[in-house]
Parts: sequence; structure tokens; C-alpha cells
Amino acid sequence: MQGAGQEESQEQKRGPETEGEASGFLATSSVSPAPNRISNKDLSELIEQLQKNADQVEKNIVDTEAKMQSDLARLQEGRQPEHRDVTLQKVSDSEKLLYVLEADAAIAKHMKHPQGDMIAEDIRQLKERVTSLRGKHKQIYNLVVKEVDPQVNWAALVDEKLDKLRGQSFGTDLPLVDHQVEQHNIFHNEVKAIGPHLAKDGGKEPDSELQAKYQKLLAASQARQQHLSTLQDYMQRCTNELYWLDQQAKGRMQYDWSDRNLDYPSRRRQYENFINRNLEAKEERINKLHSEGDQLLAAEHPGRNSIEL
Repeated sequence: MQGAGQEESQEQKRGPETEGEASGFLATSSVSPAPNRISNKDLSELIEQLQKNADQVEKNIVDTEAKMQSDLARLQEGRQPEHRDVTLQKVSDSEKLLYVLEADAAIAKHMKHPQGDMIAEDIRQLKERVTSLRGKHKQIYNLVVKEVDPQVNWAALVDEKLDKLRGQSFGTDLPLVDHQVEQHNIFHNEVKAIGPHLAKDGGKEPDSELQAKYQKLLAASQARQQHLSTLQDYMQRCTNELYWLDQQAKGRMQYDWSDRNLDYPSRRRQYENFINRNLEAKEERINKLHSEGDQLLAAEHPGRNSIEL
């Protein structure tokens, strides 16, 4: 009994020492104690706060994207945006939270959390999205109409935009054309934002040559926007038909047409259904697409190379 009491006393002495070491882990990050000596409470609270901050960043991203899309629509209509400052603040707030998240994720991984690697990867993806969001913000609000800056050389800016527009080509596949449509919508908004500045400058010192050059830029930008939209629609419908044909070809190849398949009536029905119900209707659509392509070429659509492919 006396030996047991001594052992119990020794256990009580060791208990506070172990607890003290665990509770001081976050303050002494250089120490690497064994997993079973780490405070589960500390780890649980860390993960809870980490999740809360990650949810806030996600909420900021969704809210910012929605407001930026709303402003992009307003700019396309020639109106002033409404959310420039608030969206920029949301991006900045998210970047600050990401610094905290990265530090907390590193601690969670060091503390042997079973999902440490997954947490780090989720935060990395959040960081990529916030970085992309800041880039989009700069593009959308780059030339928002504001007070005239006397340092801006509007003639040089118009020339720069014209040169950039002349150097543009047309994508040869649908994903590239989709990207070009998105980029040119931003470019066209920038071009439209120049107009009010020239009108104000024109009231001080009329410059008919600059105005004429700007109208040329605006018309060329509108033409490219229309050409891209037409090409995107045409390529999307072509892609849909090609995908259908590819799926049908795979289905035909997988079906057993050999003499081992003794269900001759079924084989015949498969063939007749494909010819009568599917192929003829699709042939009509494909012929129509060929005809539309020829019409685009006859109208000298600048994306000739993309259409001919």
C-alpha cells in the first residue's frame, strides 16, 4: 500500500509538469513534443479559428466576384461602377486573413493534425483565387471614368490602343476564343471610358484629329467584339456536333456487330435507328453549319483560319 501511495504521489507530480509543457507549445514553436503530449484543446481551438477565417475569405471572394460582375455590366452600358472601393477592401482583407491562415496551417501540420496537408492545400487554392481576383480588379477598374488627370496623354493612349487592337488575332479553338472574348470585353470598356475625357478636353481645346482617331478606335473595337461573339457562337455549335459524333462513334465501336452476336433483329434495329433517327437529323445540322461557315468566309470574317479548321 505504501509503495502504491508513492507511485500515486509520483504520478501527481508528473501530471502538472506534462500539462505545463503542452500548454506552452504555441508559445515555444521550436519545441517538437510527441503527438500524445500536445493539448487537444489547443489544436481544436486552432482548427476552429482556421475554419472560421477560411469561411470568411470564401465569403469575401464570392461577394467580390458578384459586385465586380455587376460593375462590369454597368461599364459595358457606359455607366459608372458602384463597388470599386468596397471590392478592393474585400481583396485586401482577404489577403490579410490569408497570412494568418498560412501560419495557422503550418502550426496544425507541425502538431500532426491528420488533415494538415489537406488544410494547407485548401489555403493555397484560396490564395490563388484571391490573387486572381486582385488582377481582375485592376483590369476592370483600370480606366474607370474619373477626374481628368492633366498628366495623361490621351493622343498617345488612343494610339497605343489602336496598335494593340491591330495586333490581335483569333483563336483556333473554343477555350482560347472564350478567353479572347472575356479579355476584349475588358479592353472595350477601357476604350469607352476614354471618350468622356476627350469630350471634356475638347471643350477646352478642340482636337478634331484626335476625336476622329478615337472614333476609329471605338468602331474597330466594336467590330472585333462582334466578330469574336460570332466566332464563339459558331465554334460552340461546331464543337457540340463534333462531340456528338465522337460519342456515337464510340458507341458503334463498342457494340458487338460480329457474327458472335446472334440477335440479328437487334443489330438491324440498332443500325436503322441510328441512320433514320439520328444521322439524318445531324447531317442536316452539320450541313447548315458548313453553310454558315461559308457565309462567314464570304463576308470576309477576320477569323478565317479558325473557321476553315
